[in-house]
Amino acid sequence: MAVEISTIFFFTAFVGSVFVLYHKLTRRKPVFHSKPDKVILHFKTLGSPELSPFRLKLETYLKLCQIPYELSHIRQLSSKGKLPWIEHNGVVVEDTQFCIDYLNNSFNVDLNEKLSPYERSLSRAFQVMIEENTTWCLLLSRWKYERKPKFFQALKVNVVFTYLITKSLMRKSSGHGIGLHTWEEIKSIAKTDLTALSDFLGEKKYLFGNFMTLADCSAFGLLVQICYNHTDSYLHQLVNDSFPNLKDYCDRIRNEYYPDMVLLS
Repeated sequence: MAVEISTIFFFTAFVGSVFVLYHKLTRRKPVFHSKPDKVILHFKTLGSPELSPFRLKLETYLKLCQIPYELSHIRQLSSKGKLPWIEHNGVVVEDTQFCIDYLNNSFNVDLNEKLSPYERSLSRAFQVMIEENTTWCLLLSRWKYERKPKFFQALKVNVVFTYLITKSLMRKSSGHGIGLHTWEEIKSIAKTDLTALSDFLGEKKYLFGNFMTLADCSAFGLLVQICYNHTDSYLHQLVNDSFPNLKDYCDRIRNEYYPDMVLLS
């Protein structure tokens, strides 16, 4: 028994050391290589790029604003240990929201310009709900409670790396607070969030009418994962059975802006 405990301890310590070393190596200072006036969107290649809700959020924003960009498949994390991040004319910007704020100023664009102050407040509230709450429900489902072989096969990474990602996400979710809840409680949170999103969307084409806003970019990035890349899961079944307008909304945006999107379903 003592030998088994010792083996587990040393294995855990070894894996932890590898994890720390990996993050140190992948958080190097970015090398500037962006082309003049073109945005370089960096993200890590883990199988299909559509597996990342935040990459989809940022790329959808770039498409809508008609900002010239190119995708860069990279293993290097930003200095904050985050992906995606962008380069533009030698400037590095991290975190998708800071990227969008920077691009709004640099290209004089604003997806929310048609919104009233009241609607801007609603848009912000939905965006934060999606990114800081509902997305965590998805991540915990995907990486802990409803691990699907199809998803992990699409990642095309080895068992050790999968373990390291899982360990990191569990630690971060506990720090966030949502990871301390039971699976039943997390499902309840996700259902409440998706109910609010579905009720607000109603029969509209997009969240605020006939034009897309920043909140639509966030919602689309999330719903792609639920509708196409996390099938046979609670969230997938919930949207299909209870919120068909969210599925139609996601299909509509995908068909218009990503007709060649690679899906897991």
